[in-house]
Amino acid sequence: VGAVLTALPLALGALVAPTIAPPAAAAGQTVLASPQPLPTAQVDGIVLDQAVVGNTVYVVGEFKSARPAGAAAGENESPRYNAMAFDITTGALLDWAPKVNGKINAVEASADGSTIYLGGNFTSVNDETVYRVAAVDAAGKRKPLGASANGAVMDMELSPDGSTLYMSGSFTQINSSSRQRAGAVDLKTNKVTSFAPQVDDSLVRSITVATDNSAVAIGGSFTSVGGSSDAYGIAVLEKDGSVRNTNISSVIRNAGSNSGIMSLKSDSRGLYGTGYSQEGTFEGMFRASWTTGDIDL
Repeated sequence: VGAVLTALPLALGALVAPTIAPPAAAAGQTVLASPQPLPTAQVDGIVLDQAVVGNTVYVVGEFKSARPAGAAAGENESPRYNAMAFDITTGALLDWAPKVNGKINAVEASADGSTIYLGGNFTSVNDETVYRVAAVDAAGKRKPLGASANGAVMDMELSPDGSTLYMSGSFTQINSSSRQRAGAVDLKTNKVTSFAPQVDDSLVRSITVATDNSAVAIGGSFTSVGGSSDAYGIAVLEKDGSVRNTNISSVIRNAGSNSGIMSLKSDSRGLYGTGYSQEGTFEGMFRASWTTGDIDL
């Protein structure tokens, strides 16, 4: 979670903030301050997602222990079960440590930080049975959540008002209702919403919601949604899951086994995404209009 489309370093599970050397100043020139590295906690595996609430960074992935910033491997390590948290200003490891029995692919925090949502391949949290979706509080205790999936959850995002949890992955059911790799749950009623895109048999890696709550976008390696050719690796969807007719597929057509969309995020300026391609049409990062699909970055 954090900055838009941040690439998470995975080597040895280290969370590393980049150090950027400032350019040399010519005579009479003013050099702007460059970003400075922040102290960052470490883990012994891989990190797959982060969410930032105030000074707290919630980190998920696949790891068994964590240590504070500055500690060498094997020093000051504490057990962690695929989830941990640290202070973004000091790098200190925090006590938040829900016990999750499998890989966590996604973490999403409520606006007030009172609820942290987890999605992945796990089947228990704090020794209580859950199915690939769970909620915990800021102390790491499990909270009731009327959501479950019959396959891996790869990504999640809350609606702008926090009332709906959208998710994507490889599942074909949410709460025993048919949902083809993307769906949503109303957090007030614990019922599956009408958002039901008919995605083909490929993984949906990422999902994001427009900041005005008018549309949803999904990305992955799928080649169609509801039979539409305007959904080839990426699709802009109406709130019921039907495909919005945009120009995005005229530029970005990444799908199949050797190309796809890896991540999607949104803000008031548009829809952002990253993609890779060995046989598609696009590689790198883009920003597109939610309404027209036109690429403007």
